[in-house]
Amino acid sequence: MPDDTRPADAAVLRVLGVGKDGGRHSPLYLWMQEHYSTLKAEFETRGPQWEERAVAMADAGLRDGTNKEPTQRTAMQTWYRVCRAQKRRGSISPPSAETTPLPLPLATKRPNKPVAAPGDDTGSPDFDFRFAGGLKDWTKKPG
Repeated sequence: MPDDTRPADAAVLRVLGVGKDGGRHSPLYLWMQEHYSTLKAEFETRGPQWEERAVAMADAGLRDGTNKEPTQRTAMQTWYRVCRAQKRRGSISPPSAETTPLPLPLATKRPNKPVAAPGDDTGSPDFDFRFAGGLKDWTKKPG
């Protein structure tokens, strides 16, 4: 039985060898993802300072998805996508028990009948509801 996991054709091997190492993500994205916790702590402490950091990222050899040096804008947008992906993955720790609010009590069902006041045997209110114009028969045509 032939082994189907190995391509037998040299053309298939060439096609499989072409492409970015990170799949659909740029080297900049992969680097930010790899160093997410360090970058996040630094940005929270000193702010992102995208202009200066983009120059430093370019000097370090990082490139965006089109193999260009990252600009202030591409660095910021890439960081936003990395943060969004981290949230989707659930890497952000859930809130602790100290900050988690207690669940609200379930609403109880209201009684269908009015509740009688203490000492009132009738259970009905001591006033009548009346419409200002009196009762009207809505089935009749005006005229």
